[in-house]
Amino acid sequence: MKTHRGKLVFGLVISFLILGECQSLGQEIKVPQEAQFPFLLKILTYDRALKENAQDTLNIGLLYNPEDDSSVEDKDRVLEAFKQYRDKKVSGLSLEILPFDYSTFQNLPELLPGKRIHVLIITTGNGDLHHEIIGLTRDRRILSFSTSPELVERGVSVGIDLVEEKMKIVINYEATKMEGSNFSARLLKISRIVRE
Repeated sequence: MKTHRGKLVFGLVISFLILGECQSLGQEIKVPQEAQFPFLLKILTYDRALKENAQDTLNIGLLYNPEDDSSVEDKDRVLEAFKQYRDKKVSGLSLEILPFDYSTFQNLPELLPGKRIHVLIITTGNGDLHHEIIGLTRDRRILSFSTSPELVERGVSVGIDLVEEKMKIVINYEATKMEGSNFSARLLKISRIVRE
């Protein structure tokens, strides 16, 4: 009996520690990146502005923080997921993924024109940079996507949440318009729409 109670207490302590860590990060990945990436590609087929913005290749930027372990892991898992889809096409467009790290963020406006980014995946661990990043995506009309659905409520356009063990698309409608996207009503109807 004592052993069972001891294990229960130990389990609860570990659970609280893990929960506390997740809350301190403020960004939680609810759906594994391996499942999110193909879902994102499917979402992009509903963006009517995509073909106008991209000609032959859909360039996907991947923004991560090299000083944050969770962000680096997030980036690595997205890149691993991309490997399975590098030969796929989205609305007839080839795919390319371009990782950027936050240490070069101040130079990002100069880096982007050489390689037009159409979609920017923002990993966890972005700290307080999300306002600057969102300002950039809106100014340059780049669709923003976060691996953490909480950031959609803070101004990112698209994310994926887990609701009752099912993936649910989360869309910040005003943000999508400011970033130049034009999602079909079909997609909006099956998504959870959030306001900033």
